[in-house]
Amino acid sequence: MEAAGLMNHFPCLVIRGICDYSDSHKNKEWQGFAAMVAAAYAKDLLLQIAPTSVEAEKPIGEVLGSIQRDLKRVNRTTEETRAGVMIIQSHQIDHTHRLTHIQRDVQDIKLRKVEDLSIARNPHFVVPFPSDPDFVNRSDIWTWIQEQYAGPGSRFALVGMGGFGKSQMAIRFAHHLHATLPKTSVFWVHGSTKATFEESYRSIADVLALPRRRDPDVNVLALVRDWLEREDVSPWLMIIDNADDVKMLLSKDTNETYLSYLPKRENGKILITSRSWAAADELTGNVKMIFRVPTMEEAQALQLFQKKIGRDDNEAAVLRLIDTLDYVPLAINQAAAYIYKRSPRVTVESYLEEFHNSEKRKETLLHSNQGDIQRYEGVSHSVVVTWRVTFEQIKHEQPRAANLLSLMSFFQAQNIPEYMLHDYNSGNIDSEEANDKHGETSNVDFEDDLDVLRDYSLVTMTATPGLLEMHSLVQFCTKSRS
Repeated sequence: MEAAGLMNHFPCLVIRGICDYSDSHKNKEWQGFAAMVAAAYAKDLLLQIAPTSVEAEKPIGEVLGSIQRDLKRVNRTTEETRAGVMIIQSHQIDHTHRLTHIQRDVQDIKLRKVEDLSIARNPHFVVPFPSDPDFVNRSDIWTWIQEQYAGPGSRFALVGMGGFGKSQMAIRFAHHLHATLPKTSVFWVHGSTKATFEESYRSIADVLALPRRRDPDVNVLALVRDWLEREDVSPWLMIIDNADDVKMLLSKDTNETYLSYLPKRENGKILITSRSWAAADELTGNVKMIFRVPTMEEAQALQLFQKKIGRDDNEAAVLRLIDTLDYVPLAINQAAAYIYKRSPRVTVESYLEEFHNSEKRKETLLHSNQGDIQRYEGVSHSVVVTWRVTFEQIKHEQPRAANLLSLMSFFQAQNIPEYMLHDYNSGNIDSEEANDKHGETSNVDFEDDLDVLRDYSLVTMTATPGLLEMHSLVQFCTKSRS
């Protein structure tokens, strides 16, 4: 291009070798080949121009031979250039192919990530149980749950014995929230063991389609927690069901406790159900955020039985039955299912007669395990087995408290005098250090063990100081396990 500018100053002829087809695609490595081609053609052109002097002219044969030799050199150079260009092009095609694949893979990853995060940001309802059509509202508990959910606290708990209806209230509230606030996510976590806790979190990660959830090097517990703590996530409620074991909650997975995997966010709430007051206290951090679930009121228990049985029975007999069952929802469900299945051969009156016939028959009836889609698969639905889980947990955590419970099971259920219980641990060889100089069990130990039983709602204090009481069914199940 620069040489062409000379044409404006003196007559000349420009011979060019071209290696670029636009200014945006230049390659200096090819300029040498272009120059060689231009030089070869320039020489050939000069040989074609006749000399001005006859003396300078060469024989035609010599000229043609020279031209042929030059053409061979040009051809050879051209072939070498073509071969070099083809090698360069082959390398470029290979690199371009690889870059195209890399770009496609990166784009796929980006698209998948965007898709996953889009799914995760949507509201989700992850509750394994349907709403119970026979649900009986317990207004005091229901009102408290709604107040805590609307209040400033982020965690609140229902505490009570197994079978008292804690999980049923939580299930009902979950479905109520989903119906009234569809943009709020609800997640259910089975918190009884490490395995069930982790499995619940994995299910949540799958529903949210969180990236890297199946990576073996990723901590799914932390992945779910960190996601729910993000500000761009929709409001959520997490229900931790059966969070009974304090030691499990405080045990470590890698370097963190299971308790630390519960998300903390202003826009998120956690409802806990537990048999243990100590566990609920550890989870909420505030005893004011704990509601102790009692047995049903008479009217509620009557309504529950009538809904489960599906017909009107002798009300007086039903009232005697629910009183015999201590107004415990699980026991009432169990009895109603037993009677309904065997009707008309079994009536409320005949069930009561069988129940009081013998201790062995009573245990058989309380052991009856009817199907219930409101409870976990593979878990017994009977009162005896449900409460024995609690007994065994107490025996494992505090053997002295288990001994105290066993002693109390032989008293009248109401008005058990405390002063008659202080020797409950005298047969234990490990209790010598706990004895004072008079040989009596330390009051401190007694209070600690009594607190354990109260934490599990097995024993309550009466209005009269020094007197305790417990459910007659609890007494019976305690004695039947020994």
